[in-house]
Amino acid sequence: LINRTLTRHSELSFSTFFVSSMSELLKQVALDGCGIAWLPEYAIQQEIRSGKLVVLNRDELVIPIQAYAYRMNTR
Repeated sequence: LINRTLTRHSELSFSTFFVSSMSELLKQVALDGCGIAWLPEYAIQQEIRSGKLVVLNRDELVIPIQAYAYRMNTR
């Protein structure tokens, strides 16, 4: 999903140097000053409010998704 979005914007040039499915780990890498990270809004609200992280102001790079978790009743 992210790669597809980036290829639609050839004027942007990014190179991947770290990949993880853990948003907290990616957030820490960004906080350490090692680049930018594509993170869910809920995971970075406090850091944005405090100014530790900023949002790249590019509406076309926002990927609106909704995730649902279902659990089977095992009883």
